[in-house]
This record gives sequence, structure tokens and C-alpha cells, in this order.
Amino acid sequence: SYAMSNISLIFTVNEAIFRMAYSLDRQSNVAIAENATLTELPEGLHSIIVYASDSFGNTGASSTVQFTVDITPPSISILSPENKTYDATDISLTFALNEPALWMAYSLNGQTNVTIAGNVTLAALPEGSQSVVVYANDTAGNVGASETIYFSIQPFPMILVVAVIVIIVIVGATLMVYFKKAKKTKGKAA
Repeated sequence: SYAMSNISLIFTVNEAIFRMAYSLDRQSNVAIAENATLTELPEGLHSIIVYASDSFGNTGASSTVQFTVDITPPSISILSPENKTYDATDISLTFALNEPALWMAYSLNGQTNVTIAGNVTLAALPEGSQSVVVYANDTAGNVGASETIYFSIQPFPMILVVAVIVIIVIVGATLMVYFKKAKKTKGKAA
């Protein structure tokens, strides 16, 4: 695979040559005098054969060489996290690629890339604003990047939960005392 659309055609011939040509993708032969550059090749699979003729009219051909042109970087979609606030500090990083990758990594909050083999969990994230980008390198060497996802970590406020529980206990105890006194006062009045 080549990550470029202009590719050098380099070959050797074992004797003096009268004429040379190549056929790209089984099209008509193109005459050449020496090594050449194949220009503006479209993406996809290609094949090439080089022909050479000596001064006696003997023609030889190379074997067919197949190669791929891939100049498009991989497309990466982050499925999780989303642009929202989470109450947990461990968040799944889940993403999808449109082609196989030789290398994948993520960058959290603009820090150094962390190489990964696939989906991972971003563990023990600090409270506050976060950002994540996923990168992938395809088999031709093209590097793609996802969009940056911004999200926040805001753990569920435990102090509020404890305060609510304390208030419920105090109100409940106060009501019990009130009803006990009210019952005793009713009993004396009767």
C-alpha cells in the first residue's frame, strides 16, 4: 500500500534495451526510456507490467505487480463518552473505525498519546472538564483523528446525601417526640 498518488516505477533489465513500456491496470502500453513516475493514481487496487524489447525484437515482460493506493486517513467516530456530565470517575472510551488500523491511541486533555488495542476504560478521572481525541494509523500509513469530545466529571455530592439523611432522622425524631408528648398530654386531659 502507498499513502500517495505519485509512485516511482523502478526496475532493472539484464541486457541492452531497444524499447520499453509499461501497462498499468491492463490499459494500453505507455512507452518509457527509463524508470518513471506513475502520477495521479486514484485510490484502490492497481497492477502493472513492464515490457522490454531488445534490438533483435525479443520482448520480455516482468511479473504482474499489484499494489494499492490509499491516501485517505481512517475515519474515527467516538461513541462514548458523549458531550455531557458524568457522575462516575471511570468512563468507557468506545469508538468505531471505517478500516483496519495498525496503531490506535487516545489523548486525554491534550496529554501525550496513550497507545491502545481497542476500546478501553478511562479510569480514575479527576473532577472537572475533560477532553479526548482518538487517533488511528491505517495499513498505508495514513493517520486519522476523531473529533474532540468534551465532557465533565461531577461526582454525585455525598455531602448532600448525608445532609438529607441527617435532616430526615432529626425531623423523624422530632415528630416522634412531638407525637409522644401529644399522646401524654391527651392522656392527662382525659
